[in-house]
Amino acid sequence: MYEIYIRLSLLSVVIISLISGCTSLVYSPSLQLPIQPLQKEQVQAGVGMVLLPETRPSPAEQKTAFGVEGFVRYGFSDKFSMQIRYWNDVHSAGDANRAGFSFSGTHLLGDTNSKTRFGLTIGSGMLLNNYTLEPLGVSVVGSVWLPEMSNNLRPYCSVGILTGFHVSSTVKEWGAGLLLQGGLAWKLIKIWTLNFEGSFIGQANFYEDISHLIPSFSIASTISF
Repeated sequence: MYEIYIRLSLLSVVIISLISGCTSLVYSPSLQLPIQPLQKEQVQAGVGMVLLPETRPSPAEQKTAFGVEGFVRYGFSDKFSMQIRYWNDVHSAGDANRAGFSFSGTHLLGDTNSKTRFGLTIGSGMLLNNYTLEPLGVSVVGSVWLPEMSNNLRPYCSVGILTGFHVSSTVKEWGAGLLLQGGLAWKLIKIWTLNFEGSFIGQANFYEDISHLIPSFSIASTISF
């Protein structure tokens, strides 16, 4: 049984600062896909740990930073849900605080009872540098849920195209990236799911003409209401 999920997600954020000025910011490539799309009035809330990719690894002298994140999803109908996500670099604080947030909406296509599911997610995100809003980004991510290994264990994979931009009075910067991801959703009990994800992001900063390949990994715990 295959489920195909096409997402326009706010991983957008991923590249938005690829380009940004003199500092490196961080973004979350995590999806933490539910085993099944949300139903009407269903709520999911989750927290996790993640290796946050740096938008400018060279000046940061590292490709990732250890971070935490949280997200909430709500199903407005059996075919439409929205999500908000927030992440933070745990080693940043005070004037050096680095974080970000994103919003997205997902519309499911076709029969909700079908074994093959299609969806379209549109979103936008912002990065935070010392609590100051930085560039805007958007993304398109396609995901496939692979056949269930059991009634409560399902692998999935995703491929995405990401882009972002930063426009100031003196300069126009932009970048893009490619996301490759594999994950496993493990439903421990009816309301509790664990996600394990591994990602590779190829990101390009067109303003500085620099590209990087960045690995990332995340673990998340999700509760359904």
